[in-house]
Parts: sequence; C-alpha cells; structure tokens
Amino acid sequence: MFVVSFFAIGGAIKSWGYILRVHEKRKQRLKSCAYVLILANLLTIVIEWISKIIPSPFKYILGIACILIGVVFVSLLETEPSKNVFKSEIKCPELYRKSLMLLILFTFTISGISGLMFQVINPSHLNIKNTVSWHGALSYALIILLLYILPPKVRRYHFLHLGFIMIIAAFISFLFREMGKAEFLVLGMLISAALGIFDLFLWSVLGDMLDYADKSSLALGIIITMKVLGGLFGELLGITVSSVGLDKAYITVIALCGVCISLFLLPQLNSVLILLLKDHPYLAYYNNDSGSNVVSLDLNAAIVDNLLTERECEVFHLLLQGKSNREIAETMFISENTVKTHVKNIFRKYKVSSRMELVNAVLNKTS
Repeated sequence: MFVVSFFAIGGAIKSWGYILRVHEKRKQRLKSCAYVLILANLLTIVIEWISKIIPSPFKYILGIACILIGVVFVSLLETEPSKNVFKSEIKCPELYRKSLMLLILFTFTISGISGLMFQVINPSHLNIKNTVSWHGALSYALIILLLYILPPKVRRYHFLHLGFIMIIAAFISFLFREMGKAEFLVLGMLISAALGIFDLFLWSVLGDMLDYADKSSLALGIIITMKVLGGLFGELLGITVSSVGLDKAYITVIALCGVCISLFLLPQLNSVLILLLKDHPYLAYYNNDSGSNVVSLDLNAAIVDNLLTERECEVFHLLLQGKSNREIAETMFISENTVKTHVKNIFRKYKVSSRMELVNAVLNKTS
C-alpha cells in the first residue's frame, strides 16, 4: 500500500512539473514553486493537527476528501499549452546533461544531510517532537515566503550559503551543548528553514531546466528519486551511527563532510547553470576580474534562427561573459585552437568581425 501511495505522489509531482513547464512563464516559475511549497507545507500542518483531534476512522475520510478535492482542481486545469510560455528553440544537450548531473549530486547530498539530521538529532528530544515539527514547518514556510517577496533584482544565491551556515550551526550546537527544549526548538527551526531554502532553489531551477529536456517527466522522476534515496541514505547512516554508539563528534564530522561536498558542488553547479538559464534569481553572475555583476543574455532569445551547433552554443555564452580564448578553452576542456575555430564560425554566421559587433548584433536581435 505504501508503494502505491509513494508511486501516486511521485506521479502527482511529475504532473506538476509538466504544468509548470507548459503553462507558466519562466520568470513566474520561482513564484509558482514558492506557492506550491508554502501551501503544501501549511496544508500538511492543518491536516496533521486535525488528525490528532478526530477519531481514527475519520482520518481516512479526511485523506479521501483531500484526494477528491485535488481531483476537482486538476480537472479545472487547462489542457492546451499556453502560447505565451517560453519554448526552447535551441537545445544544448551536453550543457543540460552536465547541469542535471550536478543537480542530482547536489540533491542527493543535501537530502542525505537532512536525513542524518532528523534521524540523529530528533530522537534525542522525542518528548517535544510534535512541537518541533509544527514550528519547523512554520519556519520552512516563512523562509520561502521571504524569498518569494524579495524584489526580482535581489539575488538569492547567498541565501544558499546562509542555509549551509544554519546546518553547520545546528550540528556544532548538537556537538558541544546539552540542549534544553527551547534550544532544541530553535535548532529544529534552523534546520527546517535551511531545507526550505534548498527546496525552493531545487524546484525553481529544475522548472527552468525543463525547457531544455526532451523528456521532462524523466528529469523530474530522477530528481524525486534522488531526494528520496538521499534522505533514506542519511536516515540509514544515522541509524547505523546511533546503534554502534559512536560519539557525537563522529556524527558531526560525517555531516560536515556532506556540507563540504555540497559547497564544492555549488559553484560548479552555478557556473554551468548560468550557461543554460537566463538570469535566474538563485544564480550568481560575476565578472572574473572585478567580481561585479554582468549582464546575462539568453541563448534562446539571441539565436532564434538556430544558427549555431551545440559546441558553438557553449562558446557563444562564454564569449558574452567576456572570457578570453584561453579561459574558454580551460572551461570547456578543449584546445585554444579549437576555440578560435568556433569563434571564427560564430563571427561568420553572425556576419561580424569582432566581439563588440557580436554583442551589438545580439542586443539588436533581443531588443
């Protein structure tokens, strides 16, 4: 029965991904993801609270009622894709595959850390677990609401670092302090808020990446699987550590290793995603020399005539970031002569003779 339930939940999330892709504009997808995460979390709190005050038979009735209400809302959805929604005309399969692979590794690592946290830290205060669950869900929703109401120009990238700081603080506090109920409550809220930051990052980025996917349901299915497997791996690791009776220091070291892996993956994930996505709020755009923000131009808007090959797509993006031929060669792991050949082909196809003329041509085409 549990297998059927989880299969149905996975199917529902994949369906949501399809709707996100065909009915929502790219700039609205972060808001849509925030809506879904906040409302789903608040609905979970309400249902959990109601289920504690009603007899057991009515709990099943409540569950069936929620399913029927969901079916009604699904029937009201539009079946035809919106004409105003961005549709990718240029496919960069190599960039997409690399982005998806890094996102999978990042998702698995973060889910593993969360599974370890809740398996090791929560059992130490089982008597207030329900209170922590309620406050944690509230902090989860509030941090997502904060990220939602921030102006579009405000980059959310540094909130990811804040999430890691919260996780590190939680494990270090668990290591060095015998926590009371109030401290443990704050700890649970910190952990849940950090997970809210990462969840909004994951789903909003994945929502934009679906434009480049031939099979969007497959990409969603893989990410969902990695979230489940990562959480399960973390919980099993926590159970093993607890059963062996290892000291808290070992648990903290294991968790911090996971954080280090995630921090190692994050800049790589960011550098690949900025080649694929246009100006996503969770990504950081920096100039290598000054560290200042640079303008991001959308590949699909710029190359509407499908002029460039897959490799030229990647070189094109790096050119617009102001990278030299040597830097492009190092980034793409190809020779500098190969880069020069790609650059010449791009100039020829755009009928320009310099990088400045190329930028002007792109700006004229996108304006």
